[in-house]
Amino acid sequence: VGLGIDIGSTSTKAVLVRPGGEVLADLYTRTKGDPIGATKRLFETLTELQRRAGGRLDVVAAATTGSGRKLVGQVIGADHVVNEISAHVAGAQAVDPEVETIFEIGGQDAKFMDVRGGFLRDVNMNYVCAAGTGSFVEEQAIKLGFPIQAVGEATEGVAPPPTSDRCTVFMEQDVHRLLRQGFERDEVMAAVLYSVVQNYLNRVVGNRHRSDTKIAFQGATARNRGLVAAFENLLDVEVVVSPLCHQMGAYGAALL
Repeated sequence: VGLGIDIGSTSTKAVLVRPGGEVLADLYTRTKGDPIGATKRLFETLTELQRRAGGRLDVVAAATTGSGRKLVGQVIGADHVVNEISAHVAGAQAVDPEVETIFEIGGQDAKFMDVRGGFLRDVNMNYVCAAGTGSFVEEQAIKLGFPIQAVGEATEGVAPPPTSDRCTVFMEQDVHRLLRQGFERDEVMAAVLYSVVQNYLNRVVGNRHRSDTKIAFQGATARNRGLVAAFENLLDVEVVVSPLCHQMGAYGAALL
């Protein structure tokens, strides 16, 4: 099998693929500021899965990606250390070879990728402001009393009041203001999601070319139906989310 590990600031992921690209296993854990510890936990789980299966995994090649790719790559003796953009594009194209526009919102950064004819034409990353990232969504969900897994369902069909998309400071001020004005928690949460999406579109996508028919949305944030709906409502375009959306970097690294 091939092994891909995506070591991000918020989470660390691993994917095992068979020859031909079929996913054998995928694992996910919090990084917690310790990329080596997080990777160790993944390997312990893989070892346990191997023991239960009563067989032996033959890893013929390993690749790392993400912010901790160089450190973890050295520790595990990775055959390939690949940047996040290449990994995400490889994963997205394996799922849908016709994909042209890829949105990715991670825990603490966000990426935009424009692919034409299988080649990366344009790319942009936001790793300065946390306003348009998953960590901000999770932080506000906790403050508003929502489990992060329940945010999509809680905001479904809810009309969001207008908020700022400039930065976390102004967004948080808007959250407090809306609560003082008597808006319900689900309305405020919906407003947060729209602010995050608008921040991403304004600061990461900007006036760059994007498909007007289909967009692939990746990252663990893509499992939030509220964010998906916000993109579809604002752009009037189909937003496609793979079951492996939260693992696309690790999947792409494994394929590479």
